[in-house]
Amino acid sequence: MVSRDEGEDTHERRKQFRGNWWTRFIRYIKRKRYQRKRKKEEETPTDKAGRRTATATVLMAFFTLVLVVVGIGTYLILKNQLREMHEGGVDTHELAVAAKAGADAAGKQADAAGKQVTSTHDLAVAAKNQADAAKTQSDNTVKLAQAAIDQANNLAALERDTIAQNKVLSDQLDAMNRSMVLSEKQSGAALLASTTALLLDQRPWVEIEAISMADRWYWDLANKAYNLTIAFTLKNLGKTPAQGVWISPRVIPSDWGVDFKATQDAACDPKAGHLAGFVIFANKPITQSITLSLTQVDLDAYNLRSAYDGKPEHGVIECCGRHVNSGIVGCVGYYSGLSVSVLQTGFVFEIEAQ
Repeated sequence: MVSRDEGEDTHERRKQFRGNWWTRFIRYIKRKRYQRKRKKEEETPTDKAGRRTATATVLMAFFTLVLVVVGIGTYLILKNQLREMHEGGVDTHELAVAAKAGADAAGKQADAAGKQVTSTHDLAVAAKNQADAAKTQSDNTVKLAQAAIDQANNLAALERDTIAQNKVLSDQLDAMNRSMVLSEKQSGAALLASTTALLLDQRPWVEIEAISMADRWYWDLANKAYNLTIAFTLKNLGKTPAQGVWISPRVIPSDWGVDFKATQDAACDPKAGHLAGFVIFANKPITQSITLSLTQVDLDAYNLRSAYDGKPEHGVIECCGRHVNSGIVGCVGYYSGLSVSVLQTGFVFEIEAQ
C-alpha cells in the first residue's frame, strides 16, 4: 500500500518530467530553426541558388508523385467499378452504354493521368538539367572571377616592374645628362682655352719702343699754356696688324700729390672717345708726335698744392718761360682683327725741367 506522501511525490516527478521533456523538445525545435537560419545566412549566392533549385526539384517531384498516386487511385477505383458492374450482371443496355461511356471516360482520364505523369517526369528532368546548368554556370562564374583576379594581380606585378624599369631608365638618363653637361663644360673650357691661346698667339702686341721730346717747353701766350711736343715710337710685336691705334696721354705738373692710377684710368677709358686710329703692322715701328699743354688752371692747382705742403723744393710755377718737372701718363689703345675688345698698353714717365 502506498502512502499519501509517496503518491504526491510521484505525481510531482511526473509533472516535472513532462515539463522537462516538453521544454527540451521546444528547445530542440528552436535550435534547429536557428541553425537553419544561420546556415542560410552563411550561404554564398551560388549555394543559395543551388539550394533553391534543389527545393524546387523536390517539390516538383513531390507533386508529381501525388499526381501519380491520384492517377493510380483513380485507375484502381474505376477498375473496381468496372469489375463490380461486370459481376453484378447488369443487363440493361443503358447501363451497359453508361458503363461503357464511364469506362471510356475513365480510360481517357487514366491516359490523361499517364500523360500528366510523363509530363511531370519530363518537367522534373528539365528542372534537374536546369539545376545542373545553373551549377555549371556558377562554377564557370567562379572560375572567371578567379581568372580576373589572377589577371589583375599579373597587371599589378607588371605595373610594379614597369615603374621599377622606368626608375632605372630615369636614373640612367640623369647620369647621361650629367655626363653630357660635364662633357660640354669640359669641351667648352677646352675650346675657350684653345681659342684664348690662339688669340694670344695671333693677336697684336703694341709696345712703346721709345719716347722723346720733339721740342722744348714753350709758353703759348695766346692760350696761356705751356706746350710740349712728345714723339712716341710704337712697335707691334704680335703676328697680326694692330688696328685703330690711338695714343691718349695726359701731362701733369710735377708728380707730387697726384693719383696716377685715376689719371691713367681717365685717359685710357675706351668710352671717352678718340680720333680715328692708325694701323701698325707686325715688326713695323711707327712714330707719332703729340703736342701736350699745361694750362693756367693746371698751374694754379699745382701752386695751391705746393703752398699747402710748405716745402720749398716743390716751389711755385710762374708763367712765361720757367720750365717745370712734369709727368706724362696715359695709354696706347688698339684693336685686334680677331676680337672686338679694346687692347691697351699703359705708360708713365717723367720729364725733368732744363
